[in-house]
Order: sequence, then C-alpha cells, then structure tokens
Amino acid sequence: MGNLEVESFFGRFKEEWGDLFADCETEREVIDLLKIKLLYYNGERTHSSLGYLTPNEFVAQELKIAAHALETFELVRIFGRAAQFD
Repeated sequence: MGNLEVESFFGRFKEEWGDLFADCETEREVIDLLKIKLLYYNGERTHSSLGYLTPNEFVAQELKIAAHALETFELVRIFGRAAQFD
C-alpha cells in the first residue's frame, strides 16, 4: 500500500470518526472504538476504489482469482499445455 492510500485512509477516518475518538477518556475506550470502526470499515463499508466492494470482499475476490491462476499454472506444469475442460 502506497503513501497516497494511507493518507486517504487516515484523512477519511479522521473526517468520519474523529469526533468520536476525541470523546474517549481512556486508552481502553480508544482501542475498543478503533476495533469497532475497523470492523465496520473493512467488513461493511463499500469503497468506490474497490468497485463498491468492502475490503474483505475485495480480498476474498482477489484470493479466488489467485487460487484459480495457481491451479491453472499447476495444470500447465503437469500437462505441458493449457488444459481444456468441458
């Protein structure tokens, strides 16, 4: 992840939830609130840069694509050519 993405994340994070964190009185409150907000941010909030998927959905999709690519690569390695299945 590049610096632009990190800056974007923290800018949006502060914009959306900065006031909530300012109201925290203890470190435990900050940690608990951060856990809740990160679960929301990664699991429920869609992101336009990810095709309106949540980060969790995007990662799952990319892992599925990568697994398929590895499976195809293994078949090519075994059979010496791209296998065709009907």
